This record gives sequence, C-alpha cells and structure tokens, in this order.
Amino acid sequence: MGQAEAILDFGSSKVVCMVGKCSDTGRFEIYGIGSCEHKGLKKGRFLDEPGLRVAVQKTIDAAQTEARRHIRTVHVGVPGPFVKVQCGECELRISDTPVEITHRDIDRLMEKAVEESVSVEGYTRALSVPFHYEVDGSARSSIPIGVTGSVLKAEISHSYIESGFEDFCTQLLDEMGIEVATFIDAASAEATMLIPEKDMDVESIVADVGYYHTDVLIMRDSACVYRTTLPVGGVHIANDVTYVLGISPAVAENIKQRHAFGLDYTDRVDTYRLTDGTAESIVYEEIQDIIEARANEIGRMVRKAVLQSGVKVPPDTVLYLVGGGIAMMRGNKELFQLASGYQTVTDMPWMPRKNTPNFASAYGMLNYVCRSDLGLETHSPLRENRIVQSLINFFTK
Repeated sequence: MGQAEAILDFGSSKVVCMVGKCSDTGRFEIYGIGSCEHKGLKKGRFLDEPGLRVAVQKTIDAAQTEARRHIRTVHVGVPGPFVKVQCGECELRISDTPVEITHRDIDRLMEKAVEESVSVEGYTRALSVPFHYEVDGSARSSIPIGVTGSVLKAEISHSYIESGFEDFCTQLLDEMGIEVATFIDAASAEATMLIPEKDMDVESIVADVGYYHTDVLIMRDSACVYRTTLPVGGVHIANDVTYVLGISPAVAENIKQRHAFGLDYTDRVDTYRLTDGTAESIVYEEIQDIIEARANEIGRMVRKAVLQSGVKVPPDTVLYLVGGGIAMMRGNKELFQLASGYQTVTDMPWMPRKNTPNFASAYGMLNYVCRSDLGLETHSPLRENRIVQSLINFFTK
C-alpha cells in the first residue's frame, strides 16, 4: 500500500474531501473525511460560488483535522457537466516486417493518438485511454504485449475538462495554499471501482443519479466510451411532491428519503403541514404516485440516453446505480431495473466509513488515484512535473 492521497469531489449538491489509501485488493484505509453541502450545480454552473468557497474550506478543514495532516496537494473530481468524452482510432506502423510488440510500442501509439486527437474549444484534454486493440487487422482481447505484428491499431477514449472549471478550482485552492495535482472525471473513476475486473472486457452502464443531475456512462475495458449528463436528479422528485401537495421542500425531501418503492401503501393516511401553516391529511398513495412517476421517468431517460449513444449495448448489459438521488431509497434496484430495462446492480465494494451510494464517487476517485495506471495524462509538462513532485512529497505533517 502506498502513501496517503487527498481527493476533493465536487458533487451536484455537496463537496467531499477524503484522505486515505487504497490497496491493490481495493480495501480502503481512511484517515479523514470532510463533507459539506452547497447550493447546487445547475445547467453547468454553480448556483452560489461564494457559498461553494466556504463549503470547500469547511470540507478540507474537517478532513485535515481528522486526519491530523496538512493537505498540500489534492486531486480534484470534476462533475459531469464539465466533462466531455470523444472516441477515435489511431494506427501505428511498427515495422515493415512482423516483430514482437513491446511496451514502448504501446506508448508510441498513445503518444500519436494524443497528437492526432481533436482539440475541444474551451476544454483541456485530461486523459486518454485505449479500449480496443488490433494487430494486423486481428482484434485482441487484451493489450497485445508480446504479440507479433507490423501494424498496431487501437480505439482511444479522450476525456476533456472544461477550462473554466479548472481555472476556478485552481484559483480557489491556491488561495487556501493547496495545489491541484490532477483533475479527474469523478464518474469515470467511480465506474472503474464499481465494475468487477472480470466484467471489464464487456460493456457496462453506470448511472449516477445525483441531486441536480444524472451522469450516464458506458464503459468498456476501463475506458469511458460514452457519457452524458441529464438535467434531472433526486431534487426533482422532492420538487414534484412540494408542488403538487403544497408542502415545504424540507418536508418533501424527508418524505422522499423515507419512501420505499414497491410497498403497498393502501389505506395509509399521513398528516403534513402545508406551506400556508395549516395541516392536512393526505392519502399516501397520492404521494407514492408522484414519487414513483418521476423515478420511473429518470430510469427511462437513462435508457433513452444509452440507446441514442451510438454504442452497441447488448440487452443483458449490467447497469450500476449509484448516487444520492435514488440509490439510497429502498426498493430502488427493482424500480430502476424495470424503468431502464437493464439488469441493475446497487452493490458497492466494502467501504470502512460513509458506506452509502452518495459517497461512491469520492471512494472511486481515491481508488483511481492510488491505482492510476489506466491511461496517459496529457497536461502540460509543468503540471506533470508538479504531479511527480506531489507524489514524492504529498503531505507535510
């Protein structure tokens, strides 16, 4: 097990800072966790940047205090609205006659793929990951080290981070005396933790239903081959209850969190205080209809996004459901499986603390950082040097 790392995960409604390690077997050792809610992320922008700054400071302070370590460098998790993924092909002629393919040939292929990738205006390329190889026209199920051939080809997933988000976080953390080591697509890192290694060579779907938005990813061979962000999440379920019944958002959120999909609520009557101060008895079946209608809609939206992705996804593909929007509600697996049409899995690797789906992305980032051999970093040489230095001397006690 290596040295401790620090991650800062920007969720759609909360910020999480985690200090810890992850072993090769996936077991976590956590030294400190900080978490603080913020006003939210909507339409690709934070609703309250000053409040977000305060939340980040509180989160980092809490993690540092518990870990008894001063964070100098942190890996930042990027929310879905600030991430783009593009896939392409790259071909490298190794020699005129067949030779044994080496690690250096794979490196040369990836370097060429990065050089040939199309730049995206307003975005910085963050990571490039191969997910399919061919040698002399024959597909290979794994990295073809030691295979004999003359032409090496691969499909490459390139992820890009919005430059404005990078600038905002860099400035914010710089004011706190903290340097950004890397920017990481949090949902992709989460996916590589959730999907078992034995299933990495086939397509998998990850649906992270957060508070304000839902990230939908299609993964193959540890690479994100498609991702999109849907402008819907757990808050919309609570908002529906608020709007239809005329109760406060806080009460509606509490009802949502206590709801269990699939239960028989016949003849149940609850009394709630309305926004005008009066109390009213409400047949719970009406609440059930409101909650489950929106939850089913989210599941159908996920399925529609997958079908429109252009990626050939078999009908028996597994969908991993995480996030705090739906995955923490009882009966979520059965409901989402029916709504999306995909076999749904809600199990997560064992976590020593905060063992709930709304912390899966933070753990996924820590897992990714500690076992980061999945792609080629493509930041500037200066930033690469800083990353190397930060890994050598991450904390000062």
